[in-house]
Amino acid sequence: MRKSIGYHIFIWILLILSLLLLFQLGKVLTRPMYIPIDDFVRHWAAGRLFSTGGNPYSPSEIQVFQDQASGAEAKAPVITPNYIPPWTMPLLALFGLMDYPVSRLAWLLFNVAVLLLSAEFLWKLYGGPTRYKWIAWVVCFSFGSSISALGKGQTSCLILLGIAGFLYFTEFKLNGWIAGAFAVLITIKPQLFYLFWPIFLFWIIWFRRFKEFLGFGITIAVLSGFSLFFDVNIFKEYIQALIYSPPNMFATPTIGGYLRYFIFGVDQFWPQFIPVLIGLVWCGLYLSQHYSTWSWLKDIPQLLFASILTSSYCWTYDQVVLVVPVMQAWTWLLSSKGSWKGKILIAVHFLISFFDLILHRYWDDFWFIWYAPAILVWYLAAGYSVRQNA
Repeated sequence: MRKSIGYHIFIWILLILSLLLLFQLGKVLTRPMYIPIDDFVRHWAAGRLFSTGGNPYSPSEIQVFQDQASGAEAKAPVITPNYIPPWTMPLLALFGLMDYPVSRLAWLLFNVAVLLLSAEFLWKLYGGPTRYKWIAWVVCFSFGSSISALGKGQTSCLILLGIAGFLYFTEFKLNGWIAGAFAVLITIKPQLFYLFWPIFLFWIIWFRRFKEFLGFGITIAVLSGFSLFFDVNIFKEYIQALIYSPPNMFATPTIGGYLRYFIFGVDQFWPQFIPVLIGLVWCGLYLSQHYSTWSWLKDIPQLLFASILTSSYCWTYDQVVLVVPVMQAWTWLLSSKGSWKGKILIAVHFLISFFDLILHRYWDDFWFIWYAPAILVWYLAAGYSVRQNA
């Protein structure tokens, strides 16, 4: 059938109709009435300031552009700086060149592509059957944190791509330079997967993976040079934002956030770092037991869960990085040959995401400290179920 003339004509007609539909949809969706004013407006404002000679880390300057996009009636009560590091600012500058409605739609489509590529990498890494590759897309886009990250216009999907790309090019031994370059994306929110950094440094030294180190360092140097070319004070502005406008006004759904809210008081920021110390101790013990047989593919799910559970600052949409262990668990369940336990766990996966999205309509994100532990319990149950059926 694929060789028939009729099939090719049908495909071309379908492609043309799809492009026309996308063009018309773009004209509609870029109208301000359809464009949400969400977290992306701060990223857009920072990118616009960077590309026009302003200070992309200034809350007052960000507020000017944010008010232009949202209007006075939707003015945010608190304007926070954009904490994206200087070497990744050129990415936001590309979207800052567009008007906000067009930029918001472009950002959404860009992040959809980021999730698709991440799912592709992870499915291949964990040995998912090629004929079931569509399942990887379903898993990725049905995950509650993925939907939240897309809906809020967050940068978290890029961190997932950084992890997936680093794993892909490292484990398949394709290109150490590119693997290191992908790791730069993890620096967008370095506190999120913070246990990656000590292990990454140890791995480079112990296994002499200098290509990955050079790929990482050169990428940051080149991007930093580009940022400095347009804003010679960008690192100074970034440090000043961290010092004078730290992200201490929000209590996040983390153990540290709960310590602040229920024990030490929300005016105390340091308790959010208590779990980090515990995480670092755990990381040292874990590394001491596995360093001789270290495998990123095997060990990274444990590092991700430990990082998320003990992170100093993490929202539920940031937990899109847990797509990595979730994808691994799905490949386990598909290999269990249709056991009833596997089917129940597949249903539970969708139920967790369903409850996450529904409850977010009524509850603040602060009360979702249960979300990551629920994913961890599900992950462990999937592994146990597969071992029982082996």
